[in-house]
Amino acid sequence: MKPILHTLSAAIFAVGIGAAMAGPAAAEMSAAMQRQAAMKAIGGHMKALGAVAKRKAAYSVAIPVHAQAIHDAALTMGLLFPDGSGGAGTRAKPEIWTDAAGFSAKIDALAAVTPTLVAAAKTGDAGAIGGALKIVGKYCGGCHKPYRVPKK
Repeated sequence: MKPILHTLSAAIFAVGIGAAMAGPAAAEMSAAMQRQAAMKAIGGHMKALGAVAKRKAAYSVAIPVHAQAIHDAALTMGLLFPDGSGGAGTRAKPEIWTDAAGFSAKIDALAAVTPTLVAAAKTGDAGAIGGALKIVGKYCGGCHKPYRVPKK
């Protein structure tokens, strides 16, 4: 059952990535909307893991799937930011593209820590999940602070 859930999670995320990368015919807002949808999905996965970490929800077999989805997203995050996909209707700062090397390094750093979250999620230990989630959250913020316009 777990391989099926992992495959399903990866497939759903890949469809979103594919839609975002549909090619030159895709509108700028379409890429931004795909990116925003992916980020909301990541937020949902983080929320599910956080509930278990805070002992507000019981551990279930879906918890490792949430962690794996975050890891899969981290591995493909750069695909959500094609050239020319900034502008109106998005909180993505121009620095994502003007400092592409720095942005890419932040994504790579996030992808390097997400396996720890996957491993922690498989243990079922709320403390381990919470600790790993905190680290991943720090790396998420590592991009959000320099590369995202704050909410108004």
